[in-house]
Amino acid sequence: MKMRYLLTTIAILAILVTQAPASDKYLVFVRDSLGNYVQDAYVEIWDGSSKVDSGNTDSSGVFTTWLDGSIRYKVTASMDEQSGDWQGLPENNRIDLYMHK
Repeated sequence: MKMRYLLTTIAILAILVTQAPASDKYLVFVRDSLGNYVQDAYVEIWDGSSKVDSGNTDSSGVFTTWLDGSIRYKVTASMDEQSGDWQGLPENNRIDLYMHK
């Protein structure tokens, strides 16, 4: 009886410990003030005061990241003399960000 209780407790703890927050793949599309997709723009993703991810867009102007769809994020992008930001709940696995001077 004690062994069954111990095994049940271990199984429940293992399930609780391995539960990871849900996250999905999101694509951040960065465009300049003329509407062109921007390669090598620097992107930062923030959850409040915590930086979640950062990096540069690829040759298609896309930055790929993993986000929790229930969290409000601030996404910033910059390149040369242009910058822009987006804030909100990400939808449809896509964020469109437009930079300006």
